[in-house]
Amino acid sequence: MNKNFLFKILVPLTIFILAYLFYGPNSDSYRVCILEYSPIVVASSGLVTKEKARSQQLKNLNEIGNYMSICKESKGKLFVTPEYSLTDIAEWDRTTVEPYLHELPIREGHQWNPCLDDEEKMRNYTRYGISEVVKRASCLARENEMYFVVGGMNEVEYTKTTTTKSITTTTKKQYNSAAIFSNNGELVTKHRKAHLYGNEQKIFDRPDNKAGENYFDTPFSGRIGILICAELLFGKEINEMKESHDYDTLVFPTYWVNFLPLLVSTSFQSELSRQTNSIIIGANSGSKGKLSSGSGVFQNGNTIKQYINPSDKAKSKLLIVDVPKKNKKSNKKTIQHQNKKLDLPILKQALKPKFKVFNATPGKEETIFFENNGIVCNVSFQISTKKVKQVEQFAIIVDRGSTIAPAFAQYCGLMRCVKDPLNLYPCKISNVTRSNTIFNHFKITSNFQSQENAFGLVVSDNLIVQNSQDIKITKSSITSKNSQHFKLLSAVLYNFGEFEKV
Repeated sequence: MNKNFLFKILVPLTIFILAYLFYGPNSDSYRVCILEYSPIVVASSGLVTKEKARSQQLKNLNEIGNYMSICKESKGKLFVTPEYSLTDIAEWDRTTVEPYLHELPIREGHQWNPCLDDEEKMRNYTRYGISEVVKRASCLARENEMYFVVGGMNEVEYTKTTTTKSITTTTKKQYNSAAIFSNNGELVTKHRKAHLYGNEQKIFDRPDNKAGENYFDTPFSGRIGILICAELLFGKEINEMKESHDYDTLVFPTYWVNFLPLLVSTSFQSELSRQTNSIIIGANSGSKGKLSSGSGVFQNGNTIKQYINPSDKAKSKLLIVDVPKKNKKSNKKTIQHQNKKLDLPILKQALKPKFKVFNATPGKEETIFFENNGIVCNVSFQISTKKVKQVEQFAIIVDRGSTIAPAFAQYCGLMRCVKDPLNLYPCKISNVTRSNTIFNHFKITSNFQSQENAFGLVVSDNLIVQNSQDIKITKSSITSKNSQHFKLLSAVLYNFGEFEKV
């Protein structure tokens, strides 16, 4: 056989095999493992000893380590866990949460490796030494040779010690934090949740950083930013941080509670990726079944991979996804937000949604103007003429006011309507997941007074998020471009105000 022919064949083949072994199946991508995790041990709400709290966390961390071993076999480079992954959520106060917190010092110009560094060196970085939980997380990253994003590595920072009349007082701050370890176990950075939600405001402090302000550099994909849960709603901050720190991929540990079909975790992740022209790698909690599920990878409003647990049972699920190293820029402009303050009297209003219910008869075509609490919702649609076994009900829904304190929302949309067993509303507004109705087209517009954090979310049967090639979304409208191939569950415009105590 000709030697030149062998050379032409063997050299490219060897390069391909080496690239496959190091990077995975595509050298333009890297492999990410997302764990939608349901903790096997749930933290105690009452006061426990630090030893018991850390024992509970170590059990969860070791279980996560089992999934990391699978990821390593699959050539994974990055492993992401949800918010509160080491504890689940408990009814803590500032005192009862303390045993579950860890010191996570980051010093510019100083890297430390909890897996390798001895206790004496750790004393130079921490007040009370390294916790065995932080050490174990570092060792898992090192053993499995991957970057490890630990959502829910919540933090305590001791800021000042004073002694008066033989009484020593230590001032401390408590943060909802994520810790990031490199593939050799170094603690490379952390991110403190900037926008606390609900009861978190009572147990954690708000940090100085903004949403998306922290990031880490990798050898396989360059720079990656970090968001935690409700920070996702602050598009203006995220765009500022993206431009300032030059990254186009964000990891997103979250414990997002779904109000199905109106507030679905994956639809928010997809929409943020569209608004910010970025790749979002989201890990949600598996502890509440479909009410907290929703993880995946989204690029410029399109789905690379998504998962929602359709059952009510808690479940852990490992997603293994090939993610582009560099984002292919969308031709859409990054959405700019105004971030105006909203009037406190408006913020204090409770949501009292108003519904206009209609039968989704095949071939039905209509334009509906519907108003509630100062918000006008304009919905036009045409339903497919395809025959169905049973005509379903849909509803136009519109309102403004507080949701769960301190969030504020204006919203307007179209949703699948089923009977509310409690008879509180004409439609059940939670735990609705199925639809058989196809709309040939639909358009939704509204008159939101401000649009500082506007999202347009479209979800089809079985909680599947629709891609941007099927839907056109602006800050004030949703228009279907190719809806004939999916069964619509909900299409809603949202506008979230700033989170403040009211």
